[in-house]
Amino acid sequence: MHVELSLSSTTINGQWHAIWIVRDIGQRKRSEDETRQQQQHLVHADKMISLGLLVSGVAHEINNPNSIALLNIPILQRSWESAKPILDEYFEENGDFSIGGIEYTEMRNKFPQIFLELEESAMRIKEIVADLKDYARQETSGQMSPVDITEVVQSGVRLTLNSIHKSTNKFVTNYCSESLMVLGNRQRLTQVVINLIQNSCEALDKTDLSLTVSTRYNKKIDAIEISIHDEGTGIAPEDLKQVTDPFFTTKRSIGGTGLGLSVSAGIVKEHNGVMNFYSELGKGTEVVIVIPALHADQ
Repeated sequence: MHVELSLSSTTINGQWHAIWIVRDIGQRKRSEDETRQQQQHLVHADKMISLGLLVSGVAHEINNPNSIALLNIPILQRSWESAKPILDEYFEENGDFSIGGIEYTEMRNKFPQIFLELEESAMRIKEIVADLKDYARQETSGQMSPVDITEVVQSGVRLTLNSIHKSTNKFVTNYCSESLMVLGNRQRLTQVVINLIQNSCEALDKTDLSLTVSTRYNKKIDAIEISIHDEGTGIAPEDLKQVTDPFFTTKRSIGGTGLGLSVSAGIVKEHNGVMNFYSELGKGTEVVIVIPALHADQ
C-alpha cells in the first residue's frame, strides 16, 4: 500500500496543533507505473521504425555484393567443368599435382560440394535479407491477403535462427507438406512467430532441451495450427491465466516489458484466431495458434 503523509501546524484559540493528513496514493502510483511502461513501449516502437529504415539500407548494401556472388558462382562452376577434362588428362599422364596448395585428387572430389555450399549460402543470405526487409517494412494499412502459414513460420525461424542455435542443439521443424492458407497480414503473423520462438529460447536453460516448431491442418475445426513446443522451465499455474495480460511478465528483472505475448494475442485475435497455452512447470510449454483456414473457393 502506498500512502502520502503531510504534516503542518496551526494555532487554534492560542494553542498550537499538529495537522496530519494521510492519503492513499496507490491508484496514482499504479497510473504512473502504467504511463511509464507505455512510454517505454512508445520508445521501443520508435526504435523499431528507425530499425526498419536501417535494415532497408543495410539490406540494399548486402544484396548488391551477394547478387554478384550468385551470378558468378555458376560461371565458376561451368569453368571448372570445362577445365576438368584437361586436368584429368594431365593427371593421368603425370600423376597427382598441386593447385593452390591442394592436391588435384582432393580438389576434384571437393569442388562440386564447395560450389553447392557457396550457392546455398548465398541463397540463404538473399532469403534472410528479404525476410528482414519484409518484417521491418512500415505497414501502411492492416490489409489482409491470402498467406501460406508455413512460409510465414519459415520466415520467422530464419530470423531467429541465431537465438535458436544458441539455446538448443535439438531444434526440430515439422512443416505440413500441403499449402496452409489463411487470410492474414504476413508481417504481423511473422511478429507473433518471432515473439513465441524468442520466449521459448529464453525458457531453455540447457542446450540439450528441445524446441519444436510445427504447422498443420486441423480438419475437425477447418483451421490452420502453428505449434511451438519447448522443454523449458514451463509456466506456473497461477501465471498461465495472465500470460497475455498487458505488462504482465515474470522477466522484468532481465528487461521484460510484458508486451510481447499481449501484442501477439491481439494480432491472433485480429485474424479471428486463438492462442492456447499448455504448460507444466519444469517440463515445458506448448503454444498453439489456431486460425480459420482459407480455401480456394472463398
